[in-house]
Amino acid sequence: MKILIAIPSQDFDPTEVAVTWQVLKQAGHELHFATPDGERGHADPIMISGEGLDPWGFIPLLRKIRLIGLSLRAQGGARRAYRELEQDALFLKPLRYQDLRVDDFQALVLPGGHAKRMRAYLESPVLQGFVADFFDSGKPVGAVCHGVVLAARSISKKTGKSVLHGRKTTALTWKLEKSGWLLSKFLARFWDPDYYRTYGEAKGQPAGYMSVQAEVTRALARPEDFIDVARDAPNQFAKTSGVVRDSATNSKPAWVVNTSGLKDFHHSLPQPPVRRLRLDVGVPVEVRVQGGHGQGEGQDLVAELLAGDAGVGFRHGENEVGAADDAAGGEVVLAAEADAALQALAAEFDVFQAEAGAAGADEDVVLF
Repeated sequence: MKILIAIPSQDFDPTEVAVTWQVLKQAGHELHFATPDGERGHADPIMISGEGLDPWGFIPLLRKIRLIGLSLRAQGGARRAYRELEQDALFLKPLRYQDLRVDDFQALVLPGGHAKRMRAYLESPVLQGFVADFFDSGKPVGAVCHGVVLAARSISKKTGKSVLHGRKTTALTWKLEKSGWLLSKFLARFWDPDYYRTYGEAKGQPAGYMSVQAEVTRALARPEDFIDVARDAPNQFAKTSGVVRDSATNSKPAWVVNTSGLKDFHHSLPQPPVRRLRLDVGVPVEVRVQGGHGQGEGQDLVAELLAGDAGVGFRHGENEVGAADDAAGGEVVLAAEADAALQALAAEFDVFQAEAGAAGADEDVVLF
């Protein structure tokens, strides 16, 4: 799959960009980048080195001594991924925002970052227009942290509203943003207390009005469409405390909302009508293909893709049906070899990954 990662020229979060790139590349996808001017982007240097995050960080020589900075900077795995990313030819030769075309990509990723030079990315009318068109195309979108703000500001030509209006989402919560802000203000980077705030409140605005959560919520149809971690959610402390980070071997601190059209990896966004396909492969699994195909179109694609293969039959409930009947909707049951069928589905539906084989009789396998 050809995937675009849009980034600013400066100050993106190294973890959100480099780890996403690393995971998707390892999965076999082709990753392209875009910046405002077509020059390579640079991560927030403070998040790489940790220099400047201690109370003495404004003193030239002493800033090299890091205590708080070592714990607040990007983790080792993310820093290694960023060093690897800096050698990637496509990262070093990004596209310009103005040259982007929706038809050239099958998926879009919107990473975040909190330092002030992120604003050029979040406020770009050109990029906002591209993001809106990408949403309107129905292709999958992933957003991380402040990347959800970019989505919130992108206005659909179809509806005249934010592409997030009518969807459920999450993003960096005010609780976590406020925690970082207060830590910087009173303990760490006190001479630059707003380092963790991309936007601050103007006079007369209530505290948190310009936070990520507040701005994203204002773009939604209902306040309750912003999904935070429930109090009784598994690993609730790890997901909400801000002191535990997820990793390649530990996803418990991660929080993902996955609904129509957009997936946010850390804080996830929505997806249009979800197609449910049951794939009979000896070990029954349920495959939910989540993407932006129009109603009926997805079923037509599956029919066209697989109907000609020997041994592949379509059923609607208990009844055998043909491709035309299948296009009417409903659950589609496929009887096929697991590898071939899943690969075909993954290719046709622009999904990020497919898993099968180890699932139990009623276990879901989600393609995303």
